Amino acid sequence: MTSKRRISNNIQMLTSTVKKMAHIPETLPKYIQISLTNYCNLSCTMCIRNYIDVDRRHMPWDDFVEIVDKLEGVEQIALAGMGESLTHPKIFHAVKHCKEKGYKVQLTSNALLLGQNDNIDKIIHSGIDSMSFSVESVSKNYELGHNNSEAASNIENLIKRKNILKSETPKVVIQPILFKEKVNDVYEVIEWAKKIGAQRVNIVRVDLRFVSNMSRPNVDEEKKIFKEFARLRKKLDFRIDCLQDQVFDGLQGFLYKHTKHLFGLDSWCYRFQDFVYIDVNGNVHPCCLDKDQIVGNLLEESLADIWRGKKFNYLRKNQEKFTYCQKCDFIRLKQVA
Repeated sequence: MTSKRRISNNIQMLTSTVKKMAHIPETLPKYIQISLTNYCNLSCTMCIRNYIDVDRRHMPWDDFVEIVDKLEGVEQIALAGMGESLTHPKIFHAVKHCKEKGYKVQLTSNALLLGQNDNIDKIIHSGIDSMSFSVESVSKNYELGHNNSEAASNIENLIKRKNILKSETPKVVIQPILFKEKVNDVYEVIEWAKKIGAQRVNIVRVDLRFVSNMSRPNVDEEKKIFKEFARLRKKLDFRIDCLQDQVFDGLQGFLYKHTKHLFGLDSWCYRFQDFVYIDVNGNVHPCCLDKDQIVGNLLEESLADIWRGKKFNYLRKNQEKFTYCQKCDFIRLKQVA
């Protein structure tokens, strides 16, 4: 990245941060998440699909095209939701359509279908900008409904093939969940991710609203874990993201780590300012985890009308009144008891 590009990115990030702190939404959402499918090849014990009622169906192709064609002004589209996107019969057509419209495309996957149907080569040639893979362990095989060893092997093969083809994309992000009893597994995943050539690791909290029978580190334990993340960043020279600790690297990472308490993350959700989730039926939600709050439907309305509509504005101004939001600490700094 050139110096001018880096400076421009830093200015954009600063401007966006100031707007979020002032609770000023973007003119249009920058980030769109589209659930192409609610089908999945797994049934992981910690997955939200096991705890809420969702339609088990693929998004029809014509609906997808109509939705994407209404997203002018958006920067990035994530093809991810309540299912495994690689199960959709037109997944690569979907990626192509998004890329032809000029969007950055991100895909989330459990990695188990990478080894089928030449998917690795299709992914690389499709132009997908980044892929996030759920990996909970690299030393334990079948766990929580997930075949870790097969997933890890497929991810390694993807990166090897990328290198052979001299392709910079997709950027590979490894995303483990921070369970109390699996902290050492997360450390191992970080070391493995660096070794195989992934771009970064993104560690997320357990959401106890759906998996209350599972445990996670308490506040004091989190602090110790964050110290270990800092040690590993320095040792490995590797980007380790955890929203409650640090995201980004270099100067951006330093600034976030030491100023994040100023952002007001414990009193409001920044996703209301720049993000929407679109389910398989075209319904628009402010949150990918809240199926009940629907602010519009992109098969019936424009994105601008929904984004600036009465329903969305009411939710923005009153999010602290909703029990669902009150109990969420997925992107808060503090834990909600």
